Amino acid sequence: MSTNNVNPLLMSKARIPGETFALPSGGLFYNNGELGQDIRDGEVHVYPMTAYDEILIKTPDLLFNGKAVEEIFSRCIPGVIKPMELIAKDVDFLLIALRLVSFGPQVNVLHKHDCEKPHEHKYEVSIQDFIHRVKRIDANIIGQEYTTKMSNGMVVGLSPMRYGTVVAMMTDVDNERPLSPEEMHKRNSGHMASLISSVTVPGVEGQPNQVVVEPSFIEEWVKSLTILDMKALQDALDNQRDWGADTHFDVVCKDCDTKVSVNVPLNPIHFFTWS
Repeated sequence: MSTNNVNPLLMSKARIPGETFALPSGGLFYNNGELGQDIRDGEVHVYPMTAYDEILIKTPDLLFNGKAVEEIFSRCIPGVIKPMELIAKDVDFLLIALRLVSFGPQVNVLHKHDCEKPHEHKYEVSIQDFIHRVKRIDANIIGQEYTTKMSNGMVVGLSPMRYGTVVAMMTDVDNERPLSPEEMHKRNSGHMASLISSVTVPGVEGQPNQVVVEPSFIEEWVKSLTILDMKALQDALDNQRDWGADTHFDVVCKDCDTKVSVNVPLNPIHFFTWS
């Protein structure tokens, strides 16, 4: 009688294969162990979800606090080590990839046009088309679009929004308790600081420049900024070129025959519920 208690059905070779996808960011912003050491050029392998993963992805509380994404990514996308620290646009893309490898290339979306006598209709959408149309970041523009010089000569390195920041912002919106001015300033400063990767202080009297990357120092600095400085940072963020997943699709309204553009929301509760 064999004493081997390893279930052969659960061995890695028995796992249903998935697909490899290149992140829209190309992994260019990941320097702190967000991805596995064997990941190159932001290419990660995505395995299909299990029935348990589907329950997680449809549980509002677990989605709201990020736990569902953390747990599902750990099993289905093992190349992602720190899901909450991924760029939010990469997480959006990986949700599309998960939907594709888990449920197939099509999704049926319900949409109601705003014509004269509209009805809600079901439209078939290609998930594969979303993958093909993703806008990848141009590595050549990062130095230009993700740095900005302040009026005092400091050079600020910017970073796209991380998924953890998105979760924190959603939690803030849901918080019905009124915030004091101090709490609101701390919250807003924390969100802005999360979009800053470094601040370079110019050297004086022949001293070298000093590059600050410590998050707590950056947040403390953000809290001290003037209104004009904050506006300059926000303008720099707003002027960055758009990239990432594009989930718009064109359909012809079944009531009025008008061609309309529809956006598929990447809210996982809806995105993974549609058949």
